[in-house]
Amino acid sequence: MILPGNLLVVPCFDEARRLPVAAFDAALARGDLSCLFVDDGSTDGTAEILAAMVGRHPRHADLLRRAPNRGKADAVRAGMAAAESMAPRYVGYWDADLSTPLDAVLTASRGCSTSIRTATSCWDHA
Repeated sequence: MILPGNLLVVPCFDEARRLPVAAFDAALARGDLSCLFVDDGSTDGTAEILAAMVGRHPRHADLLRRAPNRGKADAVRAGMAAAESMAPRYVGYWDADLSTPLDAVLTASRGCSTSIRTATSCWDHA
């Protein structure tokens, strides 16, 4: 079960060779961020890599597996719908390749309030 707080939905499709596992591990180990990884029908071992990461961080990571591949937008939609039931304070989505570093989400969440909806689809659930 993911703890409430900052939750990122991370859509993934065939990311096994480029997924920055060490960066996700470091961020999840800090405990100020949780990730809901959405494997969108990967065929290259991505789901197994994500499952191992969830196993290392069960309080801060979860995996939603989907098949067949339905595209990034649908993976984000499904992840956001699943995130709603987890009641996070802030939820957003982030690219699996970390084209924007994970540390940026903490900066962004500090800028969110009940009246601001910014920072990679961040919104307040408080």
